[in-house]
Amino acid sequence: MRASKNTPYEGYATPRRRLAPLAFRIDDPAQRDAFSRGEVRGIEVPGSGRRILYDPMRRTAVGISRLGTSEAVAVGAYAFAPRQLDRR
Repeated sequence: MRASKNTPYEGYATPRRRLAPLAFRIDDPAQRDAFSRGEVRGIEVPGSGRRILYDPMRRTAVGISRLGTSEAVAVGAYAFAPRQLDRR
């Protein structure tokens, strides 16, 4: 597996992340599970005595196209065109 772009910048007192949100390859089952799981924790709502679940993890899912741009556009246009013809 290639080095992740999520690796932190070195040379600081504490390493700094390159991206504010963590990026997850949604095609990889382990990363998809980590994306779905998040970092859920319970926090107390001030002044109410209630506890709620909160997920502070900033994250984004990244998918890799298997078609490529040209083929994806062609498939989309092929699906779109008949619908437009039916409206006339």
